[in-house]
Amino acid sequence: MKLTLTIGHNVGAMPTLTHEYVVRTAADVLALDAFTAWQTVGYYHGAAESGTRIEVCADKSEVMRIYDAVPALALDLMQESIYASIEHDAHAAVAAAVPAAIAQ
Repeated sequence: MKLTLTIGHNVGAMPTLTHEYVVRTAADVLALDAFTAWQTVGYYHGAAESGTRIEVCADKSEVMRIYDAVPALALDLMQESIYASIEHDAHAAVAAAVPAAIAQ
């Protein structure tokens, strides 16, 4: 499964949070040890806002554990809400192929 979180950097109408702060806080509050994060620009209530998108690929129980902790993250980041999307398609980590000569 894949969980994607989109988190704005404004608190109220004021740009307040940084990408680095959001990533660090999310990793701590959600107890993330493997994820991808990138900076975004979007619109909230018609106004442009920078933000952070965090993507986690994990099994169902881990995705749901993280999802259940999102309200605590919203509180720590002083956000009205955090957009969360769960995709149920199959996702997997694919190991690199190792040629036989290297494996020996």
